[in-house]
Amino acid sequence: MIRILSILLVLLIPFSHVPLARADGPRIGDLQLKGGKGNITVSFRVEEGFTRDIKEAILSGMPTTFTFFIKVQRKRTLWWDEEVGSFRFRHTVRYDNLKEEFTVTLEEDKRDVKVKDIDAAKDLMVRVKDFSIPVRFQDGKIYYIKTKAELKTIRLPFPLRYIFFFVSFLEFKTDWYEKVFTYKDGRLVVIK
Repeated sequence: MIRILSILLVLLIPFSHVPLARADGPRIGDLQLKGGKGNITVSFRVEEGFTRDIKEAILSGMPTTFTFFIKVQRKRTLWWDEEVGSFRFRHTVRYDNLKEEFTVTLEEDKRDVKVKDIDAAKDLMVRVKDFSIPVRFQDGKIYYIKTKAELKTIRLPFPLRYIFFFVSFLEFKTDWYEKVFTYKDGRLVVIK
């Protein structure tokens, strides 16, 4: 029994930090890292995260929220990896039928952006641009950054939940996506 468990463990270790990729559905894409030793910025977007049903729900006035998760970890040998930073923030869109405008709240920037076009609202919702990660990195150490997104529509009160039953289908989670990097002579070097 111990032999079987040890064989399974050896077979699973190489896959412990490999992001699982989906062929279809929402996923993280275009992950970019920039910056120096004391502060890096992260940019990425959610691809295929805006379906026709989500657009219809937003146009009907239902607030919709994307929640973004970012984790930064330092690889360690013979020990669990150390988490050096963890961040969570939201993008929420609301449509005002009377004014015919969208209000997108970008929690990481602490601002509301008003736009008239659903495509402009969509771009604001799915894109994270230059999110600052204030972590002090050490030269020669291996780090990885993981990102993930979730979509949830607002939770409706009890009687409305059954009338608008289709809203529960407008929720998803992407898989974690990661980039591995290090610092050499104070410069960011992306490994993979």
